[in-house]
Amino acid sequence: METKLISEHLCRVFAALRGAEWQTAKEVKAAASVSIRTASNHLQRLVAWGVAEVRELSPEYRYRLKEKPDSSARKRMVEIEQATSAISSKA
Repeated sequence: METKLISEHLCRVFAALRGAEWQTAKEVKAAASVSIRTASNHLQRLVAWGVAEVRELSPEYRYRLKEKPDSSARKRMVEIEQATSAISSKA
């Protein structure tokens, strides 16, 4: 069952992809300050939601936010941005 919860780590992974070209999970991990497993899990979730896309560019997979997400993915992006704002205001 797919969870709709948006965690701080998911927000960080999303932010790491924002404005960037294709990145490996290792690059996202470093930018988001999360473990490689966390980065990989959230990247897969963002791809499943249609927010990000993945390409196998030897020797690793690379990720980026979709340039033209569908309406469902755009809605999800807004939810992530709202969660990011709420988390930031708590700090």
